[in-house]
Parts: sequence; C-alpha cells; structure tokens
Amino acid sequence: SYLLADGVVMNLILTLFLSVLTVSFSLFNGVDFGDIFFFVFSYCLSLTALAFALSSALDSPQTAGQVAFLVLVSGIAIFLVIFLGGVTTLIDDETKQKAWCLYPPMAVQMGIYAAASIPLTATKIEMSTVSWFMLLDTVIYSFLAWYLAQVLPSEYG
Repeated sequence: SYLLADGVVMNLILTLFLSVLTVSFSLFNGVDFGDIFFFVFSYCLSLTALAFALSSALDSPQTAGQVAFLVLVSGIAIFLVIFLGGVTTLIDDETKQKAWCLYPPMAVQMGIYAAASIPLTATKIEMSTVSWFMLLDTVIYSFLAWYLAQVLPSEYG
C-alpha cells in the first residue's frame, strides 16, 4: 500500500513536473514528452522499490535512509569512474549495458546519455530500453522488499 501511495501517486506528480520542465527548456532535443515522462516515471518507481527493499533489510529508518543515500551516490560515482575514468570495458557491449540497467542510479545516467545522443561506447543503448529495464527493477526490488519483510525478523513480527 505504501508502494502504491509513495511510488505511484507521488511519483506521478514529480514526474509530470520534471517532464514539463525538461520539455519546456528543450533539455533533450528530439525527445518527446511521452518518452521523457516514461523514463522519469520508471526511474522514480525503481528508486522507490529499491528504497523499500533496503528499508526491509534494515531495522532503523535512519540507517535505511543513510544507506539509500549512499546507494544513490555510489551509482553516480561508479558511472563517473567508468565513463570519465576511461574504464569502458565494463560497458563496452549491449549486454553489459543492460546488466548495469538493473541498478537504477546507473541506469538513469545511461538513459540521460542516450537521450542526449552521447554514445557511451561504440554500442549505444536506447533510452526506451533503459526505461523498460527500470520497470523490471521495480518488479525485482518490490518482490525483494516483500520477501525480506516476510523472512527477516523485526520488532513487529
């Protein structure tokens, strides 16, 4: 129920706002409103599901929040090391790029580069592919959150 309230309703509002801004300021030329909306919405959903999975594994809300922040920052740092640091062997083919899309902070960076038509390597992943993988992330992390809530002991049961 929280996933529906936080993941769908709040993310729809945030996605609509960000998509309108992105299209209004022409941040990604040639990318229409629907593609931007789907990309941002799938990213918000995947991050929400990841946060729920992390909070299911950790007892303290403060710890879960700090770990979620570190996971987000580490995704950006990993992308910068791979792309700007010249370690492109980790993303040099489409299979590796799709595998990285299972990690939402990395996937959003790859999707932004795809939307801006900046090739990561000789193989270019499409923004729509990244969006679909982030929806897959949502399913995987939601199931993981549910499973961990059932299996791990907590103060409520």
